[in-house]
Amino acid sequence: MLYEAARRLVPKRVKETVWDHMMRHHDGSQAGEVTVLDALLRPEFPRYLVDIGAHDGVTISNSRRYVLQGWQAVLVEPHPDIFAKLTAAYAEYPNVRCFNVACSLVSGILPLYLGKNDPEAMASTLCTDKNPWCDRIRGDASVDVKVETVTQLLKDADWPQDFSLLLVDAEGMDYEVLKGLDFLFFRPRILVTEEYISNPEKHRNKHWLLLDQGFTFHSMVGANTIWIANEWVDVCLGLS
Repeated sequence: MLYEAARRLVPKRVKETVWDHMMRHHDGSQAGEVTVLDALLRPEFPRYLVDIGAHDGVTISNSRRYVLQGWQAVLVEPHPDIFAKLTAAYAEYPNVRCFNVACSLVSGILPLYLGKNDPEAMASTLCTDKNPWCDRIRGDASVDVKVETVTQLLKDADWPQDFSLLLVDAEGMDYEVLKGLDFLFFRPRILVTEEYISNPEKHRNKHWLLLDQGFTFHSMVGANTIWIANEWVDVCLGLS
């Protein structure tokens, strides 16, 4: 049902390509997100991306294809062991900068809760919500990690204000990550965020935040939604 729902939401122009990739998973992403992004990104766009929750940079990655194509990338991963894998994966790539932090509303030190039965640490989260989803994936063990807002992180990285792609996968914390971004200062042209329907209020508030900040919903692919900055919609869709 999830594939069928995503298929109905993808514009007809890219639908069959996305569907093929969803079934074959050969674009490297979890559910064909990269195929949709390939259809939206233009050759003249600035080749800069930010991946919040990059994990090891390889496994079901939405950023890896672009990194391998030479894009400048900020890759963010809070879990210390997974961060070591991330830095090892891109040790020979001068276009990549890796940061061992989590992102949220404020800076500081917070516990990163480890996932239950999660040897690859893909479910690690700052989220303390009480709901069936969190209760199922979040374990009791945690490790303290540095937390920074996306705005401050990108300022410290001397990142361009106009960049093409922001990818967020923060296990229930995407809303807080996006609240920590000053959209008037840093303006991604395309944004990908993981949905979090287990907390309907936070889920709704995230969508309102993106709409208020001038983004248009494009499609849902797997568990992610893809948004385009209003000023780039026509260009991304090939209408201008």
